[in-house]
Amino acid sequence: MYLFIYGLWSCLAGALAVHAIKNITVDDFDPRIVYSNASGWTHENVQYPLLYLWLYQPPASADLWPSQSAATLQRFNITTSYTEQQAFASIKFNATAVYFMSYGLPSPYPDRFQVTVDGQTETRSLRVATEPERAQFIAYSRTGLDASREHQITISNPSSIPLNIDAFMCVQK
Repeated sequence: MYLFIYGLWSCLAGALAVHAIKNITVDDFDPRIVYSNASGWTHENVQYPLLYLWLYQPPASADLWPSQSAATLQRFNITTSYTEQQAFASIKFNATAVYFMSYGLPSPYPDRFQVTVDGQTETRSLRVATEPERAQFIAYSRTGLDASREHQITISNPSSIPLNIDAFMCVQK
C-alpha cells in the first residue's frame, strides 16, 4: 500500500514539475531595464516607508505628482519610475508571457502610451478610473511567446503625458 501511495505521489509531483510556472518580476530599479533620456525619468525608492509616511504631508492642491510619491508605498518593492517627457524604457527577456505593471491615470489627464514587443507596436490606455484616485494595474500583457528566443518589450511615452513604470513580470512555463 505504501509503495502504491509513494508511486502515485511521485507521478503527481513529476506531472506538476512538468507544468511548473516560474514568474520573474523585474522591478523598475533593475539594471536590466534600459531607460532612454535618463535625465527625463524620476526614480523613487522609499527605503523606510513608515518614516516616509510620517514625514509626508500631502499638498493642498490636487497636483498629480505629489500624490505619485505617496502612491509609491503601494508599488512593487516600494519603488517607482516615471516621466512626463518623450522617453522609453526597454527590457529583453526569455519567457512565454510578459506583463507590464503601471499606475493608471484618472481623468482628465491624457492617457496614451505605446508598447512594442518584438517590433510590433500598439497604443494603449492608462485610464483606470474617473475619480482622482490612482491604482496599480497590469497595463499590458502578451502571451504565447516562444521562451527559447529572446524578446524585447519597450514602453514609450510619445508625448508629455505622465507615464509610470512599476515592474515587468516575465512568465516561463
